[in-house]
Amino acid sequence: MHANFREHRTEMKVIISGTTGMVGEGVLHECLNHPDVSQVLVINRKPCGELILNSSK
Repeated sequence: MHANFREHRTEMKVIISGTTGMVGEGVLHECLNHPDVSQVLVINRKPCGELILNSSK
């Protein structure tokens, strides 16, 4: 990796489909906790839990 890689990071906007399953929920947790992710859009067939409703992203 280039030495200045971290200096040039950009904010990410993420779209995740299927966050009611085990893998999707794990991906959602990682995105909500990652400092480079500024927004998360979730597309599901079933309603989401409180995690998404209480998130600031």
